[in-house]
Amino acid sequence: MIETILDIYGRLGDASMLRHRIEHASVLREDLIGRIRELGVALAVQPHFVISDWWVVDRVGVDRARYVYPFKTLIDNGIMLGFSTDAPVEPLNPWETVYAAVTRGRYEGIELLKYTEGEAVSIAETLHYYTYGSAYLLHEEHELGRLEPGYLADFIIIDKDPLSVSDKELKDIKVLETYVGGERIHP
Repeated sequence: MIETILDIYGRLGDASMLRHRIEHASVLREDLIGRIRELGVALAVQPHFVISDWWVVDRVGVDRARYVYPFKTLIDNGIMLGFSTDAPVEPLNPWETVYAAVTRGRYEGIELLKYTEGEAVSIAETLHYYTYGSAYLLHEEHELGRLEPGYLADFIIIDKDPLSVSDKELKDIKVLETYVGGERIHP
């Protein structure tokens, strides 16, 4: 399926200008990653699948398991990612998604970790792709995704610093307040 989409995007012209993207890019061989990079295709990925798709090694087999959810390889290849929850299929809580990107199921005994441990993403990278990366995919990276002058003041106040807690604690971070356009909307 990814090959077919890349063939179509290749015939359409400059993908980076048109901002083509693929949603749920889950199983990617090295040659596909190379084509994604060459075409400038962005990817919307859902890190929580690493945990909820606990059966994936049985589905794709041990030989192909290394191609599943290759987040770090994609980042290292300069491919623009946007992280998302995939709610309502996956938990709405974004901190569970952050947790999954960083731990890759380490504490749940997910078999995929054996084959893809090097695909874990740092907390800083995860926050970047969850904020700026997602804004980029929406063509709103000049208004959203950063806490800088000129950007919409969309932000949250949380109970713990995600850069200071253990990776195991990430999924338990609580949102205390939510601001959209600088206005408090929750609670």
